[in-house]
Parts: sequence; C-alpha cells; structure tokens
Amino acid sequence: MYPRTAPLRHAGVSTGARRYPGQRALRIALRTAHIGCAACTLGAAQFGAEAGWWPAGLVLTGAGIVGDDLYRYGADWLRFVQGQVVLLKLGLVTLGAAVPSLLLPCLWTALILGGVISHAPGRIRQAALWGPPGPCAERGRGAAKAASTASPGTNWKSPPAMYYPPNPAEPSESQETR
Repeated sequence: MYPRTAPLRHAGVSTGARRYPGQRALRIALRTAHIGCAACTLGAAQFGAEAGWWPAGLVLTGAGIVGDDLYRYGADWLRFVQGQVVLLKLGLVTLGAAVPSLLLPCLWTALILGGVISHAPGRIRQAALWGPPGPCAERGRGAAKAASTASPGTNWKSPPAMYYPPNPAEPSESQETR
C-alpha cells in the first residue's frame, strides 16, 4: 500500500485554492446537513407531506457550501462545471417551487445532478467553460506533468524510494554483501 500524498506544491506550483483552519470539518458538516435536508425535502414532496423547515435548511446549507467555494476559488468558481451545475440546480428548484406540478421531477433532477457532479473526477468538476481550468483539473495530471512544467533550475525530486515496493528481480542489500 502506498502512502497518500498531499497535492503537489513544488516548483512554484500552487493548488490555487485558499484554505483556513477547520475547513475540511466544516465542509463535511455542511455537505452532510445539506444531503439530509435534501432527503427530507424530497421525501416530503414524494409522499405529499409537510416539508416543514427542511427546505430552509437546504437553502442555508447550500449557501454555506457555495460561500466556502467562492472563498476558496473566488469568482473563478462560476466558470467551473461544478459552479454551473449549482446554478442549474437552483434554477430547477426555483422552477419546481413556482410550478408545483414540476416540483418532484425538478427535485429529483437536482439531486441526481448533485450526486453526479460531486463524485465526478476533479478534471470534470473543475473543467472551465471559459478560461483556464481549476486547480483540481490540473492536479490530476500527475507528477510527470508537474515535473515537465517546472521551471529550469528548480530542485524537483521524485518521492523517496520508501514509497516504491521492492523489486524482487533486483538483489537486496543483504544479498549483495554476501
């Protein structure tokens, strides 16, 4: 098993996203609450029950996630596929609220779109509709691309040998000393 490594940050390559302490925990909490509110809102619509405060929770948690994304990526987030999908989901939910007969199909479509885009690879989520792609779209290109784009004279090194499994075809140090 290979150790999980952090995103590449060598040779002046930045991830392009702003970070703050506790960000991961906050994003997990917001996404979990958002999914819960979406499930309860959709369930109420599906079975004709009173939705209560779940739609408000859905909007508030969604606004928190969007706020964090805007903090991380700035206005560039709106160029990414993930930002456009969020705007599409907002449009669908607004349409469903305005036309009650369309509420259920709009909620289902928004839920499916959200699930697909949130589990898509970074190169898809942060593909830009115009301009350069987002940091996750670039990060997925691997160390070879980062090394090839490093400026001349930088001290880029490959990971230590401990990250690679031993090759049984090569003699080990103990076998060489015999």
